[in-house]
Amino acid sequence: SSARMRRNVSFHSVDVREYDRIVGDNPSCRAGPPLSLDWSYAKTYEKDFEEFEQERSTNRLNSVRKLHVNKYKRKNLLAFNWGHSEEELKEARRETKKMQRQRSMTQLMLPVQRVEEAYCSIKNFIKKKKKGGKTEEDAEDWSDISNSASTKASTKSSYQHHRASNT
Repeated sequence: SSARMRRNVSFHSVDVREYDRIVGDNPSCRAGPPLSLDWSYAKTYEKDFEEFEQERSTNRLNSVRKLHVNKYKRKNLLAFNWGHSEEELKEARRETKKMQRQRSMTQLMLPVQRVEEAYCSIKNFIKKKKKGGKTEEDAEDWSDISNSASTKASTKSSYQHHRASNT
């Protein structure tokens, strides 16, 4: 390994694709039909990389504002510009609301689920111990518990002995 190999990557052009827009299924869309990109696209043009980056950097300053599309504009774009029916938009909204309700229920039930899991785990542990079904792991668990208890007892005993001899 006398000389280090120098690695370079360079780009000369960018293929710009324009994706079709469709009625989406994003449950975080609070009002109106969600908007998504379709898998299908059309290669619209090829552009010099430096020119593309220069154009992109100036457009990016204003792009955050452009990313938000209110519910009225989404509905108009989907229906009038991209040909989606009113029924498709309503169905997408129903599905979105359904997903939102499911998410809310999941979040609401998480604490209960954790308690139930702990209860089932303890119940299974006790049931296994009553049957005398011991696995190697169980033996280690009981060994750790008894060692911990005996260590605490001996520590307490020597502490009491130490206090008694110093008084």
